[in-house]
Amino acid sequence: MCGLWEMVVEEDLEKHGSEEMVLAEAHQKSLKKTKKKSKRIILLSPPFRKIEYERYRLGENLGIRYLASFLENIGYEVEVLDPSLSHFSIEKTAKIILKEDYDLIGFTIPNGGLFSNVVKVIRILRKNGFKGHITLGGHFPTFEHKEILRYNKNIDSIVQHEGEITLFELVNNLDKEENFKNILGLSYRNSKQICINPPRPLIKNLNDLPFPKRDKNLKYNQNNHYTMVTSRGCYGNCSFCSIRAFYDYDKPLWRYRSPNNVVDEIKYLINNYNAKVISFMDDNFIGPGKFGKKRAIEIANEIINRGISIYFEISCRPNDIDEHILKVLKRAGLRHVSVGIESGNEDVLKRFNKKTTVLQNINAIKTLRKTNLSFTPYFIMFDPWTTISELKDNLRFLYNNNICTYRSIKNAITLYNGTPFYEQLKHNSGRVNWEYQYNFKNTDVAEVYFMIDSLSEFNKINPIIDILMYTQDLNNKGIRETLKKIQTETNEFTYNTTMRIINWVTNDKSENDHFAKDIRDDISSFTDQIKNLLFAKGLEQVLHELEFRNHDRK
Repeated sequence: MCGLWEMVVEEDLEKHGSEEMVLAEAHQKSLKKTKKKSKRIILLSPPFRKIEYERYRLGENLGIRYLASFLENIGYEVEVLDPSLSHFSIEKTAKIILKEDYDLIGFTIPNGGLFSNVVKVIRILRKNGFKGHITLGGHFPTFEHKEILRYNKNIDSIVQHEGEITLFELVNNLDKEENFKNILGLSYRNSKQICINPPRPLIKNLNDLPFPKRDKNLKYNQNNHYTMVTSRGCYGNCSFCSIRAFYDYDKPLWRYRSPNNVVDEIKYLINNYNAKVISFMDDNFIGPGKFGKKRAIEIANEIINRGISIYFEISCRPNDIDEHILKVLKRAGLRHVSVGIESGNEDVLKRFNKKTTVLQNINAIKTLRKTNLSFTPYFIMFDPWTTISELKDNLRFLYNNNICTYRSIKNAITLYNGTPFYEQLKHNSGRVNWEYQYNFKNTDVAEVYFMIDSLSEFNKINPIIDILMYTQDLNNKGIRETLKKIQTETNEFTYNTTMRIINWVTNDKSENDHFAKDIRDDISSFTDQIKNLLFAKGLEQVLHELEFRNHDRK
């Protein structure tokens, strides 16, 4: 290591013996030693097109907010923009950026589907004379840094993997591009070639990071709903997931914040932003083994002991679902759990390398219902190797567990570079485009998928279904029974409709002329029936109470 930051840290490491002990001090020392003028920086998430508001989950982007607070803690001036939260178009996003004279613009891109939106913004910026540095970060640029820099001359660099220290060094050396070669975790283009530096070691102690930069004016936060992360990484190794690939170059695979540090941020959000609800966005909130469970309980007890009133939701694996832990978390304010079920077929679970079983999935659902917690089952109905038999198994699993929704039956696996799924598909047939589209090996499966995907009428039912999935913890018995009835009817309708489609595709298709129209008419009639029941029971207020959750998960 030979950058200024590293020299500062190395000096103090000799004195104190650990990076964690000197992180904050190094920030201030580096600022004093550089004596650089203040630089204007803006960090953004991608703007959405209309279709993407239905495809992706909305929420404040914590990645760029951590980066912003890290830089601000040093002394740089940083602005943050989440265009999707304000429904800014690609053109409006570019127009807002061009109002100021920024030295560096940074975009985070979680997946390839949003890459083209960012490229369009950048083209507008360059066309209108922006001469500053443009860098990208996040999962997609990390795995595609070579191709992005090779084919996009308007982009200057890629911050790979965990970005706080790498981005700091990049900003600190914008006037000295000859120093870029010393910045670990950076890929960049100089006048002659694309340069790829070695990866940067992960930050070992997450407690040393400042809390993310917040914005009181975000539309997303009008319901006093904020997001947090208490850990980074996941101990699992699912074949389709980019989390392991993103962090797997260094250890440990799962890093955590202490319970005190986590609850300090909860208290900070309540005191400064009147937070009422928090979504913990950890890839796996509970974490590995006995220690992960112990830490989860300690977080709950810390919330209880401080007398904090907050509602929150978490995500975890089905094998982490434990009745005792859930009860303790519920006393602390847990309202909702997102659980990675993924499949109801043993062969598919093995293909996904989930290291879980169908029985564990069933028991997780039973435990969640026993503790009276609402939950969302993450489910993958389609992947490149799905068979009709697997489709039917999954559909029966969803139906038997009363969780058959349009979200589940429609969901196809998303490919990420660096994952075993991606590498296998690339080896067999190559990548089609930046969005990682792929062909299904079974043509009948492909036809079922595209038939389901084309049923836009199902999208009208989906928000209702999603809301119903969150309502089991409501106190009113009458409301609870009504919603249970709606959920059961929706489960049965979705199962029967999907099975009709599968049977139609795999049989003689004798109803070809009218089949799609009949399906659409049936969906519309059922949607009207559900809405009428909701209004008849006076459930509009229930829907308002549940607005804090965003249900547009991918």
